[in-house]
Formats: sequence, structure tokens, C-alpha cells
Amino acid sequence: MDAFLWTLSFLLAAIYAVSGSNKVFATRERLLAMPGMGWVEDVPLARVRLLGVLEIAGAIGIIVPWATGILALLTPLAASGLAAVQVGAIWTHASRGERDNLWFNILVLATAMVVAVGRTFA
Repeated sequence: MDAFLWTLSFLLAAIYAVSGSNKVFATRERLLAMPGMGWVEDVPLARVRLLGVLEIAGAIGIIVPWATGILALLTPLAASGLAAVQVGAIWTHASRGERDNLWFNILVLATAMVVAVGRTFA
């Protein structure tokens, strides 16, 4: 089970590190050109950047505390936070009628929830 949770954790960390980095460093125009990022036109850039920072922090939080054994409680909390981010993403895309790729958001949400629960009871 531990290897399974590590695999899911690394996948989530990779997804959120890339996604968060794009939100922090890409221009609004570049973000709008990316698939599924149409919502950026309706959101202040500062909020997009903050979301990116939170995603990067979550990516770090699901790996580092558990790997080091220092404040390991932060790992399931980080996974729960990333699950909350996905709930917001699902709501945003669904409310905008962007339903084509919701399956991916739901898959990432489920993965984050598995890591949160798995690390809570590990």
C-alpha cells in the first residue's frame, strides 16, 4: 500500500508542480492559449498566481513531510487541500460549460482523496 500511495503522491506532485508553475510564471495570454484555461480571462491575475503558489505548496506538501518524517501530518492535509482545489476546478469548469475534460479533474480529485485518506490512516 505504501508504494501505491507514493506513486499517487508523485503523480499528484508532478501535476500540481507543472500546473502551479504555469499559473505563477506564464503570461495571461499564454495561459489563455492552454487547454482548459479559459477561466483565466474572468479572474484577476493575482488570484491566478495565488492559486499557482498554493498548488506548488501542495505539491511539496504531499511529498516532503512524509518523506522526511518531519510534521508528517502535513501530507494528508496537503492532499486534502489539493482535493479542495479540484472541487473548485470542477465547479468552475462545469459552471462555464467546459465539460470536455471534467473526467481529468474528477480523476485528480479522487487521487488526492485516496492520498489524503491513505496517509491519514497509514
